[in-house]
Amino acid sequence: MTGKTAFETRYGFARNEVLLGNWRESPFNRWSFQNVGELVPSAGIAAMPGNGELPAQDSDGLLDEKVALAGGAETVAAFLTRSDTDALTIMKAGKFVGDWFAPHM
Repeated sequence: MTGKTAFETRYGFARNEVLLGNWRESPFNRWSFQNVGELVPSAGIAAMPGNGELPAQDSDGLLDEKVALAGGAETVAAFLTRSDTDALTIMKAGKFVGDWFAPHM
């Protein structure tokens, strides 16, 4: 029996387990959405000049707010982690308010 590859150690599964039938499902989506070009035909599209992204920010402590869920109350940050969320963007009246990205993003 051989040891785990660096890929398996980092992601918890073998690269050859990521298939077109499961690439959007957890845990494979953590790797595949950042490497989609290896799975499906893709093309890069450049952004228009001058339309840079705003810096990521916590929207006035939103991550520390508690939310009531069926299993009990927890912070938004805890829910995002528990639900394997990669990113959250908050908008109000069509304007960017804030966003959050998981550490692996």
